[in-house]
Amino acid sequence: MVNFLKGKSFFKFKSKKRKGFYTMKHLFKISFLLITFLFLSTSQSFSFPIQAGDTLSFSILSGGYPNKLETDEGIGYKAFCTQLGDTISPGEYVVDSVESIDNNVKWLYAAYKSNLFVDIPDSDIGNKVQNAIWSKLGQSDDEHPAETLAADLALLNSYGFMTPGSDWNYYESIGWEVANIVIDDAQNQVVGYQTPEPATMMLLGCGLFGLAFVSRKRKSNIK
Repeated sequence: MVNFLKGKSFFKFKSKKRKGFYTMKHLFKISFLLITFLFLSTSQSFSFPIQAGDTLSFSILSGGYPNKLETDEGIGYKAFCTQLGDTISPGEYVVDSVESIDNNVKWLYAAYKSNLFVDIPDSDIGNKVQNAIWSKLGQSDDEHPAETLAADLALLNSYGFMTPGSDWNYYESIGWEVANIVIDDAQNQVVGYQTPEPATMMLLGCGLFGLAFVSRKRKSNIK
């Protein structure tokens, strides 16, 4: 009877140990699979979140540009217009197409959203970015003379000079996507977003893997 109880006790102890072992083993596997998934997903090209046929809500923000485009899911994007001669009013619009745009315009958008121009001693930075976009696209009118637009573009370029974010290649390398949203019978808009950096996602995965290793090590020391 004593031997039986001892055997039963030994069996239960082994079961717990075995259970703990497999729990940590699974944690290692999950961490490894997560790292692999993050690496593969971030290495692929992301499709732009706004597609042809989507319905967007357009609204005008106070203080001038940028304006705002919002998806049905409630995701909002700061937006600058790419057609000086056309107009757009607050309301809902259907996207006709999503097109590429000049890399300099992409740079202006990403640099603005990344606060590259935050030190410019002017609270009207959004309007200057809009003027610079029109200038790069070769657009002007009586209310927005080419000289004024070009001056704002030169000012923004001077703040981007000799910085890591001095051109579009830098922002593209850290996950930025910028595109021209074409809307029928209304003013087209340029919007963008930044995908998670691969390095950041890999760091997260490695951190989880390290946490699993430390937990297993601590458990083995206790035993």
